[in-house]
Amino acid sequence: MGQPAADAGIDFDWEVVQVSVPADRPDKEWVFIPTLLLLGALAWNQRRRIRLEAA
Repeated sequence: MGQPAADAGIDFDWEVVQVSVPADRPDKEWVFIPTLLLLGALAWNQRRRIRLEAA
């Protein structure tokens, strides 16, 4: 046969409706690292502000 579609088992009159390709992106859990760093920076800044106001 020699044709990629025929080798994959796709017949002549078939219609391709969907193609699935794995996504090449990082896991969604990586967003927690900058979020926790930002939360820590905010907490540190608030504690510092309270300490400076008390002095």
